[in-house]
Amino acid sequence: MTVSKSLPPTIFTLLGIDELSDAEKATILQKLTMVLEDRIFARILELLTDEERDDFEVVVDKDEDGSLVDQFLTEYVPSYSDIFAEELYLLIEEMRAVSEG
Repeated sequence: MTVSKSLPPTIFTLLGIDELSDAEKATILQKLTMVLEDRIFARILELLTDEERDDFEVVVDKDEDGSLVDQFLTEYVPSYSDIFAEELYLLIEEMRAVSEG
């Protein structure tokens, strides 16, 4: 799963942080990616059987470029793109709320 490559290019505009330096944006992007991946993985694991979870962990461990994970998700979690979109929306809204304080 390549979450960072799937984030919209306007993510910093959506968060109202365009003015940050490239280094600051890179740090934020890394943190956003980690949080989003954790949330998506948690939702995916809820949908899988115990056997599928074990298979998924094996795929994640040996996948170097994300293609095996994408293939697994296509087969076992057809709603993956919806989960991604929902979690991204929720994260952006949470970040906006924090920045608006």
